[in-house]
Amino acid sequence: MEGGDGHADGHDSLGLSDTDMLAEHASDVFMSLGDQSHMNGIANGQLMQGQFNSEEAGENGEEQDKDGEQTKLPPCNDPTKYCGFCCKMEARGVLITCFKCGNSGHASCLQLSPALEARIRANPNWVCIECKDCAICETAGNDDKLLFCDTCDEGVHTFCLIPPLTEPPEGAFECPKCLTGVMPKRPAPPEYRPKQTATGSTRGRKKKPPTERKLRRSPSPENEESIKVKQEIADETTSADRALFRKIQEDVQMNAPMVNTRTKKRIVFGGYEVEAWYSSPYPEEYMRQIKIFFCEYCLQYMTSAATVSRHRMKCDARGHPPGTEIYRDMPLQIWEVDGKDERIYCQNLCLLAKLFLDHKTLYFDVEPFLFYVLTERDEYGAQFIGYFSKEKSSYLQNNVSCILTMPFLQRKGYGKTLIDFSYLLSRVEKRPGTPEKPLSDLGRLTYESYWRRIVLSYLVAQNRPGISVYEISVATGMHPTDVVSTLQRERILQYVNGEFVLAYDLSALEAILAQSKPFPRVDASKLKWTPHVYAV
Repeated sequence: MEGGDGHADGHDSLGLSDTDMLAEHASDVFMSLGDQSHMNGIANGQLMQGQFNSEEAGENGEEQDKDGEQTKLPPCNDPTKYCGFCCKMEARGVLITCFKCGNSGHASCLQLSPALEARIRANPNWVCIECKDCAICETAGNDDKLLFCDTCDEGVHTFCLIPPLTEPPEGAFECPKCLTGVMPKRPAPPEYRPKQTATGSTRGRKKKPPTERKLRRSPSPENEESIKVKQEIADETTSADRALFRKIQEDVQMNAPMVNTRTKKRIVFGGYEVEAWYSSPYPEEYMRQIKIFFCEYCLQYMTSAATVSRHRMKCDARGHPPGTEIYRDMPLQIWEVDGKDERIYCQNLCLLAKLFLDHKTLYFDVEPFLFYVLTERDEYGAQFIGYFSKEKSSYLQNNVSCILTMPFLQRKGYGKTLIDFSYLLSRVEKRPGTPEKPLSDLGRLTYESYWRRIVLSYLVAQNRPGISVYEISVATGMHPTDVVSTLQRERILQYVNGEFVLAYDLSALEAILAQSKPFPRVDASKLKWTPHVYAV
């Protein structure tokens, strides 16, 4: 290209400053070529070849004709020999090369740790930060929200994590795969999905990698008029103007309203009035109401407090929910409700749950599910606390499909009580279970807290070597994948001398358990239940 011809005409007369400028230009050209660098012969390869290895010009085919003009160098088809950061030429295999675009760089220029460098060199399909997509939603775009794992170098969007991150975390960052052993797959939130062009393809993107690993960029072309206008503005502004602008900008960012997708509708449930978190597909006449009133026994929804008062006088579920009582540890009771037998009650329960769960999509098809309702007995009857549902026949061994504790009764341990009861049923069925994914933000935090307490309690109670993941799974009813992810999060499962071992300090585990908040545990002796058998 033009840069390649320029060095042939005046290479011998270049001074030190000119050489530095040429090196910088070579780097800019190299990084701006992107994915086409390995297809177009990499013109910047000719630049760097003339700059750093001009003695090989004759070997590469550069000759002078009779008029004293030099012919062009043949294209260099090996971009792995040049670092895109420092422009130094190296032997093949010394640099780390992107599988997609072919750009290369020293490990030191990429600021990689020795462990990360070894892992990247062992991965022939490694891609640079310019070419990375989110490993969770598997889409491009929103590059300013892309985080890179310091353990495996995978890229994930901040909004694809659960819970989503608003700012990059301090210190080292590990992706979900390094924490749990499994990289979740789910689509990005609608507001972050790539926009479509008229032809249906996604728009082009331009990476904005983190500052500490940012690649060099060639300046965007500007015409003389725009440059002149910018210069006039810069000359007229003072330091006081710039300081005032920065202050106003910071104030706007601090006071900007946060985007909230939650509805402003309020619900009245028994003696509580709370704001709903999300919308639910109630009939249109109820959606127009500012408040929706509920019967706390049968969960029927109504438009006024007077209607609820009249309804309570004849409510069939005033004493307790429909279904069979299978657990009693007063004042707590748990009822099993079959969606096929009590379809209206279960539909009302699902519609109510959708007001506080973002990922719930099932409302009316309740027949394939069993619902386990937790209530607290008082002088007025069995008061609804929360519930969880599970499929009658789950191919994925899910012991929970949906779980909810009413917001005004949260932070009392009832959510963990429901989780504990679901694993009690799994132990009775002799089939380890796991909750259906994806979990909501609060659900994930509750489950991780429960798993940590149960697994650590088992290790402390056993206090012996040779404990296996399978043994923990059988004793707790947890699926082996959940056991492994918990052990990894607590840094207990470690890879030593080619095998995985459990390494922990007993006193440290006891200290963690002492700090954790207790919750009402279920008593297996008070369960009156027989596993269901369904025809396949």
